Amino acid sequence: MKKFPFTQSGTNSVLEALYQLGDEDLHKEVLSIQHDFIYWVAEHFELNEQQYEYLKQLPQNLLYTFCCQICLAMYHRLPIILNVISTETASPKPHQQINIIGITETKYTNLVKTRGSLTITVNC
Repeated sequence: MKKFPFTQSGTNSVLEALYQLGDEDLHKEVLSIQHDFIYWVAEHFELNEQQYEYLKQLPQNLLYTFCCQICLAMYHRLPIILNVISTETASPKPHQQINIIGITETKYTNLVKTRGSLTITVNC
């Protein structure tokens, strides 16, 4: 897959390509995210050095949370909203500027219905 800009438009393009895959191929992609989240992001998005270094320095528990939320959203083909805030206009609190909001899962007997979206706001 070609790399896309680390923007909402780029995220939409990645998701559009991935969500056209069959379930088995999409689930393989989700597994690759679980295997190495940072590598997957770097392989699918055009990151500058600052963005890549920022990802690498995030605490493991935060990366794990990102990974779980993104995998859940992708597994159920939910929208993912990426807000990238320039460090020139944002306050210098990188961990406090990252917010993961809203995936809702409703289960019925032998049927899973999901709704919601995932929003990620990042200082870069």
